[in-house]
Amino acid sequence: MRTEIEEYVPTQEFDTLEDGKSIFPNSPEYERVLLGTILTDPQETMDMLIDLGVGPDWFYDVKHSELFSVFLGMHGDNKPIDVISLNMELMRTERMKDVGGIAYVNGLLDNSVTPITLRDFYIPDLRSKRLARVAMKACNEIYTKLMEGEDAEECVASLERKIINIGDGAVSHKIRGMKELMRSAMSRIEMRIKGELVGLKTGFRDFDRHTGGLYPGELVVLGGRPGCGKTTLSMGIAENVANALKESGKPGSVAVFSLEMDADSLTDRLLMSNSGVDVRRINNSTVAEDQKRVAIALGRLAKLEGRLIIDDTPGLTVSKMAAKARHYRRRHNAQLIVLDYLQLMSGDKSEKSRQEEISRVSVAMKMLAKELKIPIVALCQLNREIEKEKNRKPRKSDIRDSGQIEQDADFIGILYNPAKSPDDIEVGAPHQINLRVCKSRNGMADVDIPFTFIPREVRFADFQRGIE
Repeated sequence: MRTEIEEYVPTQEFDTLEDGKSIFPNSPEYERVLLGTILTDPQETMDMLIDLGVGPDWFYDVKHSELFSVFLGMHGDNKPIDVISLNMELMRTERMKDVGGIAYVNGLLDNSVTPITLRDFYIPDLRSKRLARVAMKACNEIYTKLMEGEDAEECVASLERKIINIGDGAVSHKIRGMKELMRSAMSRIEMRIKGELVGLKTGFRDFDRHTGGLYPGELVVLGGRPGCGKTTLSMGIAENVANALKESGKPGSVAVFSLEMDADSLTDRLLMSNSGVDVRRINNSTVAEDQKRVAIALGRLAKLEGRLIIDDTPGLTVSKMAAKARHYRRRHNAQLIVLDYLQLMSGDKSEKSRQEEISRVSVAMKMLAKELKIPIVALCQLNREIEKEKNRKPRKSDIRDSGQIEQDADFIGILYNPAKSPDDIEVGAPHQINLRVCKSRNGMADVDIPFTFIPREVRFADFQRGIE
């Protein structure tokens, strides 16, 4: 599988020592065996190599890399591959000298094995040496950038991204056949028939029932005006998932990136939602019962150590956030990422407009979800258009800088108060808050998912009939 790492192109002056020995791992003998096997059994060998993800950058010797490129071209054009047609192609394209001449090409026939032997014995060694070269090149590039005074954090994030790509390149991407895809589809259907969720359970009944949970690789956008409860709902989801992972005994965690509030403020909210006590107003006159409830909540939340991770690093850029997310996925087996909120994140490069910058952030979050194969819940602010039209339901176009976000998101839900007037709600009383589904790839759109918001505890709960 090709990665975003630049193709490795060796240069004589950089790749060899004074005595002519290479400083990079390589095996020209094995490379010749691979090329010779193509000439003796072209169809089966080429199909196998393409399926294994072998490319020109697997070859250390420039002659061999050039020859494999020619083979790829001939195979793609459905031309016959044998030593005569190869020589004719090389002469036609004036590349014979670049690959060592006719004698060298004809000599490849003396270095061949069966495709099975090539796959089981020679390919693993060539893959290992290719990965070693790419890793060494990546480290050299970062070393050079650091010596030139470039930002250390950016360099470390870049190196981590490259190392992960190198690891991904160690395993070729297997294309699943229709039988396997149908088995997977049948498994999902059976889960739905049994009433089981296909996606990650959020712990909110109506949301899970409508969406089927949070699906791996999806970008879930939760929008709303300031103060509508976006952070509260997302932290409720994060806590529910973390608790479910803890109770299951399986490894896994939830990572929350908070760009708006610091970790202490989020912790206070968690304590309030778990105890029903406003911890910000606790003093020496607080009744013993409230103190006890807070103590119980403290103990309960402390058990989420390693399960719920709150990262309030200020000024996160896309690349820094992605590097941290990969770290949490790899080291803590993160099953869900929450970003609060998307429009506060900055891109890695200056753009002509803020909308272009947000577009790049949105694309990056979608690509990150697919790369890590877990859902990312990103909170978004709304523009002020929704305030100009009274009593209308939210639309996905209400999301600030919404153009690219609308395209990238797999699910868009916007929180709003269905009450016709704020005066209709008793101060401090539990009341209904709806999540308007504006887009959903796994369910119906243009429907409302009701929640009950409990102000005293600063939390959302499953909707209770009779509460308006």
